[in-house]
Amino acid sequence: MPEVEVDKGWSWLVCVGSVLAMFLETGTVKALGVLLPVLREQFDTKTWIIGLVISLLPGFGTVTCKFSSFLLWPGQACPAPPRKTLYLQT
Repeated sequence: MPEVEVDKGWSWLVCVGSVLAMFLETGTVKALGVLLPVLREQFDTKTWIIGLVISLLPGFGTVTCKFSSFLLWPGQACPAPPRKTLYLQT
């Protein structure tokens, strides 16, 4: 069995950046959820339509991140060998 390289250095910065991005995305969606009644009155529409629009933010982010990896590394899902890192959002 080949030896697996342990992550260090920049990998922790990437991990912190990922956590920060998820924190901001979750906060934005929750803030829009709190504003749902105001948005419903402002646009004079049904709740499910506002909820659908709010859910598009994390939905598109999650779907497009898988496709963007193929644009960055054509023909490969992951260019690096496996490492001992906890994958937060895969």
